[in-house]
Amino acid sequence: MEMCPDIRVVPNYVERARWGQHRTRPNREGRPRVGWAGGVSHQGDLEIIADVVKATYKEIEWVFMGMCPDAMRPYVTFVPPVPLDQYPQKLVSLGLELGVAPLEIHPFNEAKSHLRILEYGILAIPIVCTDIFPYQGFPVKRVKNRFMDWRNAIMEAVADRDALQVAGEQLRALEDHLDVWESAWT
Repeated sequence: MEMCPDIRVVPNYVERARWGQHRTRPNREGRPRVGWAGGVSHQGDLEIIADVVKATYKEIEWVFMGMCPDAMRPYVTFVPPVPLDQYPQKLVSLGLELGVAPLEIHPFNEAKSHLRILEYGILAIPIVCTDIFPYQGFPVKRVKNRFMDWRNAIMEAVADRDALQVAGEQLRALEDHLDVWESAWT
């Protein structure tokens, strides 16, 4: 290129210093805790699983952090957003056995990063997510944005809590790779 002959593309990673000392510690007694964390721009994404939450709230303890559509509030424990420096500790405090990452299929979401996978993963939280480009190549359960696909994947996952723990440990192996960032900058 004319302006910059040295262009490097480095994938997102999470900072092990901020996230690495944390790990989910689910209470495996009672209903499994399944959750989502994110910001206010995810209304449409959460509507994908709204009927699943309503259909399963008696079997699953749903926890949403950061935002929750009003129609879902009766079925969900809502945790308000926290400052960014408190986010890893707060997310781990939810005690999730399974994280969900629904995304609407449209160009903006197709161009997103896989940051949600990394955040859940470094905390050893296994994931069910939309089958969308940014979530390819990770040891997660990807599903089409259809009610039965989401419901079946979630119910199948929480039916084997030991397997959930193993899946979480596989994700935990995704780390920050600061050496890659340092190499790109220097």
